[in-house]
Order: sequence, then C-alpha cells, then structure tokens
Amino acid sequence: MTVAPITIRVPAPAHARTLPKRTPAEDYSNFQLYAQNHESIQDLKLTLNEWVGGYWLGPYALRLPRGSRAEDVEGGMEKEGQTLSDYLEITEVFGANDQDRTLEISKGRS
Repeated sequence: MTVAPITIRVPAPAHARTLPKRTPAEDYSNFQLYAQNHESIQDLKLTLNEWVGGYWLGPYALRLPRGSRAEDVEGGMEKEGQTLSDYLEITEVFGANDQDRTLEISKGRS
C-alpha cells in the first residue's frame, strides 16, 4: 500500500525578503510530505518548523481547507476550516483511504 502525500498550503510572508530567493525548482507556497497514517498533526508541524520555508511562521495551527471532503472521526461531521488538534492522527483527519490530503496553515494560532 502506498502512502498518499500530504500537501500543506503555506501563506506568503508579510515581507518578501523573509524567505531565501527561490529558484524555479523551489516553491514555498506548498509543502509536500509523505507521513504515515499513525503520525500526528504535531509531527507534521515539527517537520514544517525544520523546513527552510517554515521558520518564519510563528504561532500557527493546521486546518482542513474550506470545501474539503475530509470528515471528522466523530459521526462524519465536516471539520473544514476548523483548526485541528495537535494530537489527532493522520487517519483521524483524512481516513485510511483518502487520496486528497490537503491542509493549510492558520496563522496566529498554536
């Protein structure tokens, strides 16, 4: 079984010089990683903090983008736009077989 990548949408910094000058191969607006289903949201955030494009974020939370099809583990209620607990596992957020695995950063919250 292959693991589908998780794409994290990163907002642009307030100042253009915050990030290094990017090359055509680099894109700081999206971060893609291959996380195992048992990893938590906190694990994703730790990886983001170590990434060259993530040091400037300050306090933030991860959330499901609006219009997302991912469902909450509690009764299938939509959680789109809501920030996710750091202790949720990837499977709890996306389900075991979801191929559209996208999160976005919500600035100003931890």
